[in-house]
Amino acid sequence: MFRFGFHFVSAATYFYISSLFFDLSNDALKVAMDACEVVGSSLSCNQTPVVISDPGLFGSDDKDFMSIDAKRGLLYVTYTNFTFTANSFNQIELSVCDIGNGALGGTPLQPVCNSTTPTPAYLTLAAAPFSQCAEIEGAYPAVDPATGDIYAAYEFNWGTNLGTFCPVQVQQVLDYVAASGL
Repeated sequence: MFRFGFHFVSAATYFYISSLFFDLSNDALKVAMDACEVVGSSLSCNQTPVVISDPGLFGSDDKDFMSIDAKRGLLYVTYTNFTFTANSFNQIELSVCDIGNGALGGTPLQPVCNSTTPTPAYLTLAAAPFSQCAEIEGAYPAVDPATGDIYAAYEFNWGTNLGTFCPVQVQQVLDYVAASGL
């Protein structure tokens, strides 16, 4: 599954596409993207993927979605980390990529993302603890163009509510992250 977004800078238009990226070196399923420039009616893309997330050895990230803050030159990516921990089934994470604001040294064609090593994501938005017998998966981010605040919507317990073994009610959740807290 591919996700994509456009970013307009001066006279140029850039296109970003994210997808799963299997890393044979540590058997991890990562999220990566490609940065492309729109040239006429075609795309001129980088040959090397930009890694957005890295869950570590045997980890698995999936269900990635992107949102661009064109005013601040940032690309936000939410994804689900399916790496089991001592306390949770999975969690919704947020990564930030510099696509031209200079904070991390990124440019529209050479983005720099914060989560390129197996360290925690830039920000964990939600976790599905074992004690709640619930599953969360896939968050859709949006950026307020005026403030830079981030909103991420997802369903809490979408899958485990299908049976009687875990009768926790499905909930629509909206997380809010103020730009000042990033």
